[in-house]
Amino acid sequence: MGASEIPPEIIEAILDATKPDSLNLDVGTLASASLINIPWHIISRHMLFGTVYIRPETVLRFVDLFALPKVTLPDFVRALVIQRKQQPDTGHVDCEILDQLAPVTTKLPHLRTLRLYNIDWSARKSIAYDSLRPYHSVTALELYHTKLSDLAQLVDVISLFPVLEELTFIYLTMITNMNALPSDAALHGRGVPVTLRRFTLVGPRVSVIESVMEWISGTLDGVDIPLEYLKLGGTGFRATKSVRRLLQGAGSHLRELVLHPTSGPFYPGWNNPDVAPTLLDLSANDQLRIISFEGAMQPIFCDAMLQILSQVTSLSLEEVSIPSVVPAASKWGKTIEALRERPSFVNLTKFTTNRNPIKDFDWPREY
Repeated sequence: MGASEIPPEIIEAILDATKPDSLNLDVGTLASASLINIPWHIISRHMLFGTVYIRPETVLRFVDLFALPKVTLPDFVRALVIQRKQQPDTGHVDCEILDQLAPVTTKLPHLRTLRLYNIDWSARKSIAYDSLRPYHSVTALELYHTKLSDLAQLVDVISLFPVLEELTFIYLTMITNMNALPSDAALHGRGVPVTLRRFTLVGPRVSVIESVMEWISGTLDGVDIPLEYLKLGGTGFRATKSVRRLLQGAGSHLRELVLHPTSGPFYPGWNNPDVAPTLLDLSANDQLRIISFEGAMQPIFCDAMLQILSQVTSLSLEEVSIPSVVPAASKWGKTIEALRERPSFVNLTKFTTNRNPIKDFDWPREY
């Protein structure tokens, strides 16, 4: 069979291991494959240019290239990643970079993912609506180390993405009243996309995490967000009433839950054993398939963790991961084995104890 006779599905499977989004990052191999023939060329271009990375020093070249009338690369772009300058730069990127990109973003008809690293919006009294409007069709927004002035500004940003299905906040910073952000009930639920299905929130500040949780768990006109995927973690994560509201609102829609509280190698992030079973009540999430409680906990929390797992009503569970106990306790292992006899756990294909309790939360690295 010649190269021209290989079905497109097989070509995609072959090239999938070399696309830039993979761990191999073998762009050279992918570029060479694009020269084989027309079918290989077409599929390779989709993979090569499906994700575009932009830095402050390259943004003008990107704008000039995509503004050319005969350039077809914009048709392949599905994800746009904006980063800070090459290492060792540790600063933030001024949000004006989005203004610079505005003229060409309308030429990205298939753009669905926007990933922003180290963007600083805090200096602006109001969000530059014109620079964000071209992204209205984006369905996945990921903000990493973003700096904002307050919760109201965050709400203004998210309101410009009405069809979001996936929203990610990693180490979000709010400079106004950082240590004691006020709870503004008027903002709760405002601007939260009703289309949202996947939500990730990880951060180091308790006040920021709780402020965002109160916002997204708030409801407008009694409409809950039917999340299918929920991931919460970081040193700022705590089990609170906002978490309970989010779980109850997700109800039977929730399929995967990941909780990863961290604080330090000797002070595990799982705490408040007296209230955690109430705040992490999973009885309403009766279609859960994956539960991942990561990190580590002290022996005092073992009974609370058992209560949380005992409340699970889903008969669709496939994977369960529980925290390690620091220090290790043999009694904990025996108790977990007994828990596996419950009806909710009989169909499990994977049941593990987290073996790297001090590992921090992972997120996509910059390139």
